[in-house]
Parts: sequence; structure tokens; C-alpha cells
Amino acid sequence: MAVITLTTDFGLRDHYTGSLRGALLRQLPSATVIDISHQITPFDFDQAAYVLGHAYHEFPAGTIHLVAVGSGGGGKFPHVIVQLGEHFFIGCDNGMFSLLSDKNPSAVIELAAGGKEPSTFVARDLYVPAAAALANGTPAAQLGRALEDIQRRN
Repeated sequence: MAVITLTTDFGLRDHYTGSLRGALLRQLPSATVIDISHQITPFDFDQAAYVLGHAYHEFPAGTIHLVAVGSGGGGKFPHVIVQLGEHFFIGCDNGMFSLLSDKNPSAVIELAAGGKEPSTFVARDLYVPAAAALANGTPAAQLGRALEDIQRRN
């Protein structure tokens, strides 16, 4: 059974969080979906890294962490899968992932280049299918193009 966490800047006032959870459960009915936070200040990558960085270690190996904070990225940042230890992170490579660990990722896979997003709801239309594929055993390397490293943020 897959464990998938959600960290977003969507808030709880509209349909986005519910739609994201619904899309995940439609593709992975047996998944355990855990909300870390949907109250991240919009585009606050530092806050997202702080919140997720203090929570993700508590989850079992193989957990998939879907991060939709500034996920539109304004077309500047690629959308990636990042493997840190035995955890997978899916989100916009805006530098936030570099704040989660002192260790280098063992894999960085580009799902879509910045500006080449499949829709305006990237978390649902790009991140959820990637999470479902990972949960079903597809190796991350088969889901996109390998990158050498993630964006770095101090």
C-alpha cells in the first residue's frame, strides 16, 4: 500500500485540495494519503521546506511526498521527482528540495520543463500520475529525463 503525503499552498477554502486528494484516490484507491499542510504561505519555499523537512523523516521508506508550493513556478522551474534516501519528492524544482537534506539526491528526474506544463493544475495533471506510477513500481528513471542535480537555495 502506497503512502503519499501532500504539502501545498492551496489552503482549504476552495476545491483544489479536495480535487488533488480525489485524483490520487481515483488512480490509487488503496493509497494512504496524509496531509502534512495545505496552509503554506503561497510561494513560500522556505516555509514549505521547514514544514516538510521536520515531518518527512517520520514516514516509512518508499513514501512519496507530493509538494505543490508555487507549483506553477511561473514557467521558470522544471517539475521533478527527487529521491532523497528512501523517500521520493515530486514538485517544482525551485530550490526547496535542497533545503530538506544535507545529502545529495540519488536521483533527479525531470517530468516537464518549466513553461511546458500540461495544464494550469500541475499538481493534479502531472504530479499525481507520477506518484501513481512510482507507487505501482515504475522506476523513477522511466518517468522522465535524468538531471544532474536540483536547484540550490541557501
